[in-house]
Amino acid sequence: MSANAFNTARPSFTDPPVVEVVLGVQFVPLDALQIAHFGLFWEKLGREFVTTESKPSLEQMIEQPDVHGQRVTFEMIEGFPGARVWFVNADKTELLQVQADRFIFNWRQGDVKKEYPRYPRVRECFDRYFREFVAFVADLGLGTVVPNQCEVTYINQILLAEGANDWGDLSNLFQFWSGATSDDFLGTPEQVRINMAYRLERGETFVGRLHVAAEPRIRISDQRKLVQLSLTARGQPKGAVPGEVLDFFDFGREHVVRSFASLTSPAMHKIWGRNDHG
Repeated sequence: MSANAFNTARPSFTDPPVVEVVLGVQFVPLDALQIAHFGLFWEKLGREFVTTESKPSLEQMIEQPDVHGQRVTFEMIEGFPGARVWFVNADKTELLQVQADRFIFNWRQGDVKKEYPRYPRVRECFDRYFREFVAFVADLGLGTVVPNQCEVTYINQILLAEGANDWGDLSNLFQFWSGATSDDFLGTPEQVRINMAYRLERGETFVGRLHVAAEPRIRISDQRKLVQLSLTARGQPKGAVPGEVLDFFDFGREHVVRSFASLTSPAMHKIWGRNDHG
């Protein structure tokens, strides 16, 4: 990332293709967490989250400066291993994910298209629920929440009709993609999948990576073809308190938004209504 990357106005779009934003924190496993505690925390949340779902747990992911990608760690959790619980609100647009070493808040577009509430609102929701969780853990004597990685993810769905004819025709969508070959033998690829990673640094200090993935998808609601572009900023917060987690979110969000604008084409920016702010 350029040292002067933040010296220009932050890109903004009136109608961005974002369908999901995820803010998550990973921490040292809470070995004392038991299955009953998930139910107690649900009661503490009140009526905002009306249903729950059980999912397999996520492995710990640690970004390493000398490793291309992230290190997956396998730790024995003595309390309630292998469990992740979703708490879902009534219209399925907000989701909390909790496990013994992870706390995640998702905003999702839901079954009926709703306007993206913007980052400050998502950040506010995460902060409120995470502070409730930290207090809950402390009140029950379950240990101390000590963050070791934070993650900001934006998931975008770009309909092919907006700028491409098929999954291999991406030159009008992405600034970095030409699809060019040395001759015309191959023609246009049937599908394209893209994975890239960029270092995230504060000054000259490594703090994590930005992961970019683009892959073909079919939208379930109407069977339309689209490209799903996901950008994830993952790395280590400056400290272990909730405020330092939010600081990483702000840092990561800045990189995600600016990288989204860098990777996508001016033609698509016009469709999405680019309108930069300082």
